Amino acid sequence: MKGILEEFRQAFEDTGLKPRSQESNAWFEEKIEEIRRPIDRKLLKAEVERERGILTPHIGRMYLFNYYPKGVLTLPYFDMFPVIFMVSIKKEYFQGINLHYLPLDIRREFFTTVMERTNIKEFNRQTYLRIDYDFLNSFRKYRAFKPCFKNYAADRVRGRVINVPSPEWELVMNLPVAHWRRSSETKIHAETRKRYRNTI
Repeated sequence: MKGILEEFRQAFEDTGLKPRSQESNAWFEEKIEEIRRPIDRKLLKAEVERERGILTPHIGRMYLFNYYPKGVLTLPYFDMFPVIFMVSIKKEYFQGINLHYLPLDIRREFFTTVMERTNIKEFNRQTYLRIDYDFLNSFRKYRAFKPCFKNYAADRVRGRVINVPSPEWELVMNLPVAHWRRSSETKIHAETRKRYRNTI
C-alpha cells in the first residue's frame, strides 16, 4: 500500500509540472478537493520519520509534531498537529511559523515568497530557509508570518519533532492534516484572513 507522501509525490510527478510554481499551486488545490478520506496523521508522521530519519532541529527547516499546549481550557483554539518552519530554538521552547493557521491561498502565496530565502537552489537534506523573526518582520511581503508565528513549549511536545525533507515541503504544506481543538478551521482561517488584511 502506498504511503501518503508517496501517493501524492507520484501523482504530482506524473503531471510533469514544475514544483513550487503557480501551476503546481493550482494542481494541489484541485487535488486536495478530491480528497475524501481523512488523512491519518500518525501514518504521515511515521512515513516522514521512516523515509528520512530525525535530524537535529535547525532554523529554517520544516517540522511536524504532536502538541498539547498548556492552558488548553483558556486558549480560544490550537492545532494539535503543527507543521512549522522553525524560526528560533531556545532551551525550554522553540518558535515557528505554523502554516496551518493560514488559509490555503495565503499559505501558498507565502510559501512561494519565502522560498526565495533558501540557502541553496537544490532541494535536498542540506536545504533550509535563511529566516528569523526580525528579518520576516522587516518586509511587508512576508507579513503573512505574523498570524501564524507561535511559541511551543518543548515539554508539551508529544513524541518527537520530525523533520520534513525539503523535497516534500510543498506536499506536506498542502495536506489537510491540521488537528484543531476548541474551534473550527473555517472560523480560525476567517480570523487569520482578517488579521492578514489589517497588515496591508
